[in-house]
Amino acid sequence: MRALIAIAAAGVVAALILLHPAAPPPAAAVTAGWGTAAPEPRRAAPSQAPAATVTVYVAGEVVRPGVYAVRAGARVQDALLRAGGLRADADPVAVNLAERLRDGEEVAVPARGAPPVGRARRAAAPHPRRGARGPRRRATAPAAAVDLNAADASSLAALPGIGRELAARIVAFRELNGPFASPDELLDVSGITEHRYDAIAPYVTVR
Repeated sequence: MRALIAIAAAGVVAALILLHPAAPPPAAAVTAGWGTAAPEPRRAAPSQAPAATVTVYVAGEVVRPGVYAVRAGARVQDALLRAGGLRADADPVAVNLAERLRDGEEVAVPARGAPPVGRARRAAAPHPRRGARGPRRRATAPAAAVDLNAADASSLAALPGIGRELAARIVAFRELNGPFASPDELLDVSGITEHRYDAIAPYVTVR
């Protein structure tokens, strides 16, 4: 009797297995089992880091005029400090010391009493070779205009926005390259910008 009950129970179990087979594994699991990895999530492209420095040209009445690299976001005052600070005859209110610097621009500090030359908003274009520039229109020079080929450094330093250092550069340029053929050749002298030349053009001549 017990043997018949055991045989009947085994038959019931076999019938249940046939009616309810085991569920197959998920498709992703089967695929992974064959060595194919699931696709990774797309990563966002790294953003480009902002420039760490900007390069500016500091000119005029500063101790060491020249090109300087300062940190991005720096102010005009930071650039002037890199250039050694202002000279004794500089006009500190002619430039905005709190303005942010931009890459490739010029900070020009005039002397006291000279018209402000402002700040260039773009890098200055290189001047052509001496003698290759055409004539510039300019106001008629007064009778007492300074002769660029005869004036000494003291006379040149008295011109608006020139000062002692630029006057010495003009004299050195003249001694190296010969007499000026026209006043606009001053633009070939390091530190003489378009703004500065326009300020002194009525006061200079060549004879």
